[in-house]
Amino acid sequence: MVSMEEIEAWKKEEKTVTMTRDQWSKLTTYLLISTSFREGERTAYEKLALETNKDGTCAFNKAAHMAKFWKETNEDIEKMIAVIDGR
Repeated sequence: MVSMEEIEAWKKEEKTVTMTRDQWSKLTTYLLISTSFREGERTAYEKLALETNKDGTCAFNKAAHMAKFWKETNEDIEKMIAVIDGR
């Protein structure tokens, strides 16, 4: 079984990827045009996380987790775009 420490270390390892300029261009274009979708997902889950049942419990148990996932994913993708663009 792999430990959480090993998983976290693996996540932080740098990975070199070789691609053509055309592939590079298509990747960055996709990342940019998908921004609205990704932000929409974050917003939708943030709203769902606020919905409650009549007894006051959260109506959508995983919504807050998913909102956090999309927030972090969007932030990470923005960082990747900056690296790709050489900023």
